[in-house]
Amino acid sequence: MPATLHFRSFCSNSAGNCLALWTGQTCVLFDCGIGTLRDCRDLLRRQHGLLDPVAALIVSHAHRDHLSRQALRVMGEQAIPIHCHRKVLPQLRERNGLDGRTSSPLRAFGDEGITIGEFRITPVALSHAPDTPCFGFVVRAALGNRRRRIVIATDFRNPSTLLPHLRGADFVFLEANHDVELLRKHFNYASQWHLNNGQAASLLARAFAATGDAPGRTAPGNVVLGHLSEDRNDDSLALREVRRAFARCGVKPGFELETAPKYQPSRIIEIV
Repeated sequence: MPATLHFRSFCSNSAGNCLALWTGQTCVLFDCGIGTLRDCRDLLRRQHGLLDPVAALIVSHAHRDHLSRQALRVMGEQAIPIHCHRKVLPQLRERNGLDGRTSSPLRAFGDEGITIGEFRITPVALSHAPDTPCFGFVVRAALGNRRRRIVIATDFRNPSTLLPHLRGADFVFLEANHDVELLRKHFNYASQWHLNNGQAASLLARAFAATGDAPGRTAPGNVVLGHLSEDRNDDSLALREVRRAFARCGVKPGFELETAPKYQPSRIIEIV
């Protein structure tokens, strides 16, 4: 049977985030900001048999909605290593009361990234809140003779740094945190460190709207918008902005477009 690659978001919001990629042999989680021990344990238990055993957790940055203390404890119980960029490691240790002498599942990698099973994971530096190192990820998956490239990026404010990594991707998970009008009504200082709907839409259009005129700039099969704010965004608003951005370029999005549910698991997407 040919190897397959799947994606699922378990939750994606300003309070907690957790994504999964898996093949027939390896499952990797990206972030785990789940807020209770029970929910963290249930996630691993409930998905046993659906997913491959979790080989590792990759963490983008040190904010609690991306790695909670509860998730840190449960990963330790399950002997699941937690990997992050070396610039993120000191903040994770500090925020979770760990020092270099304390045994923990935290592991660091450098700019070259890390290989876990069929996945080669390369970090992409993103500009987030001040003094908060944050990284997106380009994931290359080896599936027999096939190669797939996945881009995962949330919690950033400068979309231009991600643009060259999007082109040629087979799957994209991208932040669309807030609607600018709703932000005016429900102001939140921290929102300035996140990508708004218009910025996310423009980034996708710049990457994929001109595929017919630029050889090699093929569109992904799926784009999922995530990390939507509860009070400052709505699924329909985020989706509409993307469609409008492509309409201004005179084309329709050449991919399946959807949002990740804030508090429930998404559908399982096969990346072909």
